[in-house]
Amino acid sequence: MARANRGKWIIAAILGLSLFASSSALYIRYRVTRGALEFWGPQTADLISRAAVVETLAIAPAPAGTSDADADAKGDLTLGGRLLRITVARNVTGEPGLRKIRRSLCLSRNFDFSTAAAADTAWTYALRFSDGSRTVIVAFDTDCRTTTRVGSSRSARLVAAPPGLRRLLSRTVDAAKP
Repeated sequence: MARANRGKWIIAAILGLSLFASSSALYIRYRVTRGALEFWGPQTADLISRAAVVETLAIAPAPAGTSDADADAKGDLTLGGRLLRITVARNVTGEPGLRKIRRSLCLSRNFDFSTAAAADTAWTYALRFSDGSRTVIVAFDTDCRTTTRVGSSRSARLVAAPPGLRRLLSRTVDAAKP
């Protein structure tokens, strides 16, 4: 009889340990993603991590005198009150390292949320995440040190740029050069 009770205690201890481990993992995941989730918003963070199509974009200031009515075929976007033209769009959905970049963009430790972008930030690159009817564009400065979401007034400094981000984005810009 004592042996049967000992088995029940072992099972209860294993279940208790499992519950503790899974609760700890959930708490840690919450802590490491909370800031990024607040910065991007839940829909954007979901799209960054799961979008079916990802494109790199080369962006540059639109020619002087360009208005929204003059948008070209690749599209224009507005960041910080400035009209920017998409000069090159390249599908990178299957590129090696993209999964790491996506994961890095959803981790709070990679950002300094207290530092806003300067008014004259040179937005050069962007990633467009699309999944059916939902699309979000995340822009980066020339050095991949500052990021923002198109349509948002918030920006953040990238403390640790995701591995391979600069290389992935610069290949798109290089493709735009004649």
